[in-house]
Formats: sequence, structure tokens, C-alpha cells
Amino acid sequence: MKLYLGTNYGHGSSAAVITEDGKLIFAIEEGRIIGDKETSQFPIKSIKEILKFTNGTFDGWAEGWHLYNRLLYKGVLQTLKYGLKNSTYIQHRLKKEILRYYSGKNYYQKIFADQNLKRTNLVGHHLAHAFSLLPWGLPPKSLIIVSDTTAEKESISTFYWTGIEMKRLCHSTFPHSIGSVYHQLAYHLGFKGRTDPAWRINNTWLQFASIQDDIAFKKEILSAYQNFENGKDLAASAQKWFTELTYGYIRQSIDIAVNRYGFKVNNIGLSGGAALNCQANGEIIRRLDNTRIQQVFISPWSDDSGTAIGAAAWMAQKSNPEIKFVKTKPFLGFPISEDVNINTDKIKKAIDALINGKIVALISNRLEFGPRALGGRCLLADARVKNMQVRLNKIKSRPYFMPFAPAILDEDFSDFFYGIGSENMAWTVKAKPKAMKLTPAAIHVTGEARVQIVSDESMLLFRILKGYKERTGFGLLLLTSLNGKGEAIPSSLIQSINTAQNLGVDVIITDNEFLYSKIKYENKLLVQ
Repeated sequence: MKLYLGTNYGHGSSAAVITEDGKLIFAIEEGRIIGDKETSQFPIKSIKEILKFTNGTFDGWAEGWHLYNRLLYKGVLQTLKYGLKNSTYIQHRLKKEILRYYSGKNYYQKIFADQNLKRTNLVGHHLAHAFSLLPWGLPPKSLIIVSDTTAEKESISTFYWTGIEMKRLCHSTFPHSIGSVYHQLAYHLGFKGRTDPAWRINNTWLQFASIQDDIAFKKEILSAYQNFENGKDLAASAQKWFTELTYGYIRQSIDIAVNRYGFKVNNIGLSGGAALNCQANGEIIRRLDNTRIQQVFISPWSDDSGTAIGAAAWMAQKSNPEIKFVKTKPFLGFPISEDVNINTDKIKKAIDALINGKIVALISNRLEFGPRALGGRCLLADARVKNMQVRLNKIKSRPYFMPFAPAILDEDFSDFFYGIGSENMAWTVKAKPKAMKLTPAAIHVTGEARVQIVSDESMLLFRILKGYKERTGFGLLLLTSLNGKGEAIPSSLIQSINTAQNLGVDVIITDNEFLYSKIKYENKLLVQ
């Protein structure tokens, strides 16, 4: 069987493989293997793990960036544009892109030799984002909006998937970027992440393309720095601004697709880093509910890591334009164990712990792909406990006010929430009074929650929710990723148990055992 490799060399470095019959069979992020959440190194370890998993060779390879255009547009041209205003741009951007270019060429050549491949197909970042939605079930006649800080040069792009062709309809280039403005405001307010000097807010200047001469706006932003009340107002304003602009762009894109190109738009796909904004997604979905749009598709891997999946899908579709992709689940990495044998008694112990206010680490199934834990490597807690949000934030070293997502049985969703639920926490929904009353720790101050609906009976998470419902009357628990501040979600069983013990959770449940966290774990390997 032919195998097509996709990689992303950059933020969210990752690798994925798709078969000739459209099945996404393995995908993993480099940071999960090496334990570095923010790594941007070439995903060589991820590729090795894919080779182990498939026991085969690749018939084609595509990269989720265009290496040469990236060097030109993100390195050389941006340095020429901003370097005079801020000399650190030369060090921050140009040097980094040159190093990426040359080290990337070396890695590519090594894999060419090892795999007997002739070349890498450089897809283009936004095109790879668009293709990444196909293994998540995106049907034909779908309009795709890709939005992030910047690709090689684009910041927001619109594509149309016909079923055999991905057509680009329009785009906007950097620095005209919704994602960049939102990202830098969030960074300024204390939510750390990557930033470029040419966009950083400081005490002297603010390089926003459309508002760079607005002195009053600069003063308002600077007054919010380390001022909690002003910061809250600015954050809420930024969120509203982001939502309104994104929704406006979607409506414009629909109009272009229908009236300029004559396409029928049945569905919308959202991808790119901006598609991780769950609150905006929820508002957009509610508004589109009044239109002829049937469904909105947002994958678990809408961040940059997903471009590895998109690149593999592009390669497979290029080889067979009529390929039909198989909708997959997000559990695409390492399995915890070959043998799954967790009995009812052990599940009951975990439920007892939850009802008694304990925090439970759940380590099950294959590793999730994408930035969110969805039942593979996660922490569970009782949402009825009012201060549980504070307790979880404390052990994860997050700001005390940060919300947590509830995982809920599909059959219970409509009792607690309005609208349509997401199986991968892709958007927020409005909470009903019952949820506000019974599960206060699961509801954000806005009256919303980023819900994960659970319906797969094969999941250990489903069995725990089902057992919890038998005891309490409903199947809803708080769920968050199994990692501490700045840590990657762990991949292997040993790494996962180590992480749980370091966080100080009360108990651990895996696909074949139940453990008290404070007891050292021995199973061929010893936790150090």
C-alpha cells in the first residue's frame, strides 16, 4: 500500500502519514516526543516513529510550508521593511529563517537518501491548512477560511473544495492580519507566546498597519499593561473585535464564492491558528445557524501542527484526484498499551475518587494529535465542586481565572447546553440554568463552556462518564490536559505517569490499571 508523508517544519513541528485509500493512520507532534511544547525543530523523531509504526517506506512527501517563499517573505522582505525601525528584527527573524532554510535542506536531503525519494513537494502553508480539514470529514461544496498571524506571506485565505480540487478564491497578506493583532494584544496582557519585534507593544511605538498613527489607541493599550481592570476591558474588546472581523470576512467570502464564482456553499471549514478561538467560533456558528450553511467544520489540529496532515492529504490527492478521505478520530499517536483490560472495579475506584473531590489522571488510548486533550492524556475532576477550577489551575500553574472544559455524554448535552456540541472542544456553547446550578466549575463567567461531547463507547472516558452518571444522575466532568505550565502533553505511559505524579494528582487510571499517584510505578521501567 502506498504511503504519503506530510511534515510541518516550524511552529508545531509534526509529521503525519496517509494511505493511498485516504486513511490518516498516524500523526504526532515533535514536541510530544522530546517534551518541548514550543519546539520548532525539524520533526525527525516523528518521522522515525511513523516508520516504526508503518514498517514501510514513503511513496511521496510534502511539506506544510514553502521553504523558499518562507525565507523570502518572512525573512528577507520583513527584515528590509522593519529592520530600520527595530534592528532586533534581523536577529529575530532573518537569522532564524536562514538557519531554518539551511538545516531544513540538510534534513530533506538525508530523508531523500534514506527513502529513495527525489524531492519534497512544498505545499504552501495556508493550502496545507485547508487540506488538513479533509481527513476530518469536510465534504465537497465547502468554503474554507484559513486565518493565522502569517503564512509565507498570507494572513487570511479563502478556498473552495469542489471534491476533486481545492480552489483559492482570495487572500490578504501580512501585515493585514486579524490573527496578529489579536495575538499581540493577548501577549501584551500577559498571555505569553511568540511575538515579532515589529509588532510588539512597548513604551515607544506600536506597528499596527491600520492604527499606527492613532495616539489615543496607543495610550489606551499602554494603560492596560499590568492593570487588571483595564486589561479585562481591553481583552473583552479585543475578543469582540476579532469575532466581528472574522465573521465579516466569512460573509464576504461566501458572497465572493456565490456571486463571483457561481459556487454553491453548503458548509464552512475554519482552519489556522485563529480557528482555536473557541469563543469566536461559537458566536460565528450561532450566527450562521440563521443562514443556509449546513455545518461548520473545525478539526482538532487547526493549529500549525495540522499542516503536516494537510501536506500528506495534498500529496495523496495529487496522486489520485478522485481519492475519498476517511474521517478519522484525533487519537493518532502512540498507544498506551497493546492490551486493554480495565475492569469495572477499577473504573468504580476512579469514580469514587472523583465524587470525593479528588483529581484523576486519565491515560488511555493513542495519543491525541493537536493542542487539546480529548480523553487520551488528561485530568478529570468533579464540576459540582465550586473551587475545583481554582484547584486545577493551581496544580497546572495557570492564572486562577482560566476556565476548564466539560466533557459530557452526548445523551446529556441538550439537558445542560444550547446549540450543537463539538466532539473536539472546537467552539463554546451557551449554558442552560441546570448547568449553571449543578456544575458551576464548568461554566465560564460569560455563561459559556467549551464542551466536548463524548459518544464513543470504546473510550475509557465514556465508561467513566457513564459510571459517574449512574451515581450522580448526569455524565459531565471537568477535563483538562495532563501537563504543567509550559510542558508538552506527554506521549508514552511512563512520561504520562511521571507528569501526573509531578503535578500531585490523587489517582491515575490507565487502560489496564488503577494507581494511587504517590506510589511509585513499576512496570518494566521505574519512574525516576
